[in-house]
Amino acid sequence: MQDDRLSKILSGKFDESMPFRQRAWAVCCRIPAGKVATYATIAEVIFPGRGRQHARAVGQAMRTNPHAPQVPCHRVIASDRTLTGYSGPGGLAQKRQMLDDEGICFESSPAHETQLLRIQNTSLINASELIR
Repeated sequence: MQDDRLSKILSGKFDESMPFRQRAWAVCCRIPAGKVATYATIAEVIFPGRGRQHARAVGQAMRTNPHAPQVPCHRVIASDRTLTGYSGPGGLAQKRQMLDDEGICFESSPAHETQLLRIQNTSLINASELIR
């Protein structure tokens, strides 16, 4: 990828000329440390009013993110606030650790049940907070 395109993604900026996955990565870069967003929320920023139908495509974009952790795909979670889909080394346990290190609060659940973990609502960011 061209350096100027990566710089644009890392700054959280995107335009219609960029492939969908790069737009999803750019929105992901807007999620501050200590917060999370859902796949549907990211899709809603890219496609206002039609986000829900593109949530799975956002998941695919995060799965193929070659710029982690610069593009913080570990901050993207399922709509039910559970941890899903982390293809980096260490899997979901690593995703949980990264979020824990950023101060994300989880609802009470045994540490070994990573797929059943739910993020507390106070850590969840909404689409309006990601729109620039």
